[in-house]
Amino acid sequence: MARVDIAANGIVPPHLHPRASEVQLKPGESYVFPKGLIHFVYNYDSVNPALALAGFSSQNPGVQIVSLATSLQSLQSQLRY
Repeated sequence: MARVDIAANGIVPPHLHPRASEVQLKPGESYVFPKGLIHFVYNYDSVNPALALAGFSSQNPGVQIVSLATSLQSLQSQLRY
């Protein structure tokens, strides 16, 4: 389980979990993100912070921020040539 606090108008950047599926729980809502699916979370409320609880199908789900991964791949391909 993980607690996710998101500031007003805050965002959890696009990311994926390579070793686990994720279930996100919010009051009145639940979301399932299969292992490896790119997803993000945005708090539309411009005044109040948001709280979400996330459960994973593994003790070590891992996390990979998509923007960092794509930037590093681009950089590595530029360095090879």
